[in-house]
Amino acid sequence: MESQFDLKNAVLITTLAGLITLLMPSAPSRASVIADILTASKAVVEVNAAGGGFVRNDSGGVRAVKFERKGGGIIIDAAGIVVTNAHIVSQAGRVTVTLQDKTTVHAEIVHIAGGQDLAFLKIEPPYPLTAFVFADSDSVELSHRVYAIGSSELLKNTISEGTVSGLGQDRQAASSDGYKVKLLRVSFEVYQGDSGSPILSRAAELLGITTAAERSGNHETFAIPSNIIQRQYEGYLESVV
Repeated sequence: MESQFDLKNAVLITTLAGLITLLMPSAPSRASVIADILTASKAVVEVNAAGGGFVRNDSGGVRAVKFERKGGGIIIDAAGIVVTNAHIVSQAGRVTVTLQDKTTVHAEIVHIAGGQDLAFLKIEPPYPLTAFVFADSDSVELSHRVYAIGSSELLKNTISEGTVSGLGQDRQAASSDGYKVKLLRVSFEVYQGDSGSPILSRAAELLGITTAAERSGNHETFAIPSNIIQRQYEGYLESVV
């Protein structure tokens, strides 16, 4: 007898790209997680940076160079603060942020923590913004399930599921600078343009921001923990008071 699928007993979740992912009632917890991540994804943005300058060539002459870089960004303050990777916006003369509804606004670089590959941008909100809630990255453990929202052309507006596969941490409860976990390694493969994208917990809270891919063939990615991002942002706020 031919089996039939009863749509009345299914849960439909609209993905960021407008596609439909069909989740069966046997996994209500996963449906809830995806729904929360879709809501939080309004705080994911695209960062575009452009700049240029002059360099000397081998013959002693000078030539003009230009660059354009693209990556992800995360709204961490509804007042218009976006965090991204420093290597995306470093030495850029023009930076723009594109919101989820495709609205593009000018961004000002207000703070760079180069040693952490973090940059904080300020935009003027064109409407009320959604900001991510910080998770406690010092409480994360190996094999914790995590989620990523892609920013590259290949993974744009997609949700990937993976696990924490490595922790860069001190043997003590916390290091001298206050961080227990200094680096996350997660089981996601990222592509050019995915730098600056968020790593989320099952509660759709920010656990980290991608910074580099591991080139050993393991298809894993490094991420800056949320506690470091939050501390750097708090330090910036204290400096401008």
